[in-house]
Amino acid sequence: MQIGIEDFYAFNTATRKPASALHVTKRLAALLADQVRYGRSMRLASGNALVGGLAMRCFELGVRIVTGMPVRELVWENGRVAGAVADTARAHASVAARRAVILATGGFPHDGPRRARLFPSGALRDEVWSLMPYGNTGDGLRMGEAARGRASRLG
Repeated sequence: MQIGIEDFYAFNTATRKPASALHVTKRLAALLADQVRYGRSMRLASGNALVGGLAMRCFELGVRIVTGMPVRELVWENGRVAGAVADTARAHASVAARRAVILATGGFPHDGPRRARLFPSGALRDEVWSLMPYGNTGDGLRMGEAARGRASRLG
């Protein structure tokens, strides 16, 4: 379920405030309708909104978007990231980039060691309950860091 920043208060107070309960009920009804009609939530919030905006601009510019090819490593040429090596159904494939490589990989909620470093009091267990997909293991973040990128805290 896509929850936007404007929804957090309502979801946290839904059992105590009728207005919040109504808001959550509407969000759940919309999710159910989307699931029946499309098989998934169609609401763009948080990471989906970011990826949706990037995808829209790529479509406008004629950029080819490739899905279903997990990236294994970034390719370096002349001191810059020039592409990636990805897995296809048959073998590894090199994908060249003319200008940029965008790592839209979903974060690291299921990367136990990184969670333990960043949140020592709450992430010591191997498995942590999360609303995020189990595939969000921090692979993209690690590739970005290997490419001399660095993660910083916002706010």
